[in-house]
Amino acid sequence: MSSNVNVRKSYLPHFLVFQAVVVAFAAGFFTCFLLVKKDGEKALPEANDSAQVQGQKDPQPSIPFSESEDIELLVDFDLPFNQAMTAANYNRLPIGFNEETFPQDKEEKGKKKVVFKIFDLDKVTSQDIIKVMGQRGCKPATLRKLMAYNHKGPASQLGAMVALGSITKDGSVPCSWLVDDIDIRKLGPERYNRKWIGDYRFLAVKQEKAD
Repeated sequence: MSSNVNVRKSYLPHFLVFQAVVVAFAAGFFTCFLLVKKDGEKALPEANDSAQVQGQKDPQPSIPFSESEDIELLVDFDLPFNQAMTAANYNRLPIGFNEETFPQDKEEKGKKKVVFKIFDLDKVTSQDIIKVMGQRGCKPATLRKLMAYNHKGPASQLGAMVALGSITKDGSVPCSWLVDDIDIRKLGPERYNRKWIGDYRFLAVKQEKAD
């Protein structure tokens, strides 16, 4: 009988040590679980915040375009409006195309060397085109500059060319056409607020300097 008691007593310390190890292990595991869960809950809002910041950036998609080489022409802005129209060789003067509807800009005075560029874009708005021009260091040409370019510019000007720098009160911009390789051009209005689709090119000005 006493031997059995002694055996139980000899195993008791080992059992107590084992029990303590199990309790410690369980406590440690539970603590780690809570820390991981807490960190995970904290990380989730940070990821959401990052996504929200990225959403706020709203990056603009790149707009495909092509542009011509620099074309420098000497422009006489003191030429009377009707003479400038005649020099551009338009076949007729559209109704409403006059100095009152398209007044000259303040800097359009005297003789200046103007550096032109032509932009070719498709399926874009007028605002998109002007934005691309600005990114390339240019601004949209006015009617006066369009007339000067049609007068002195390169002979190959087939298709339509638009001057987005002159907008009438009713929201029209001037557009010239040269068709079938004949040296007679048409001039007329096009809507500014639209999507440009098809054979349109857009005249821009890169630089102006006094002659």
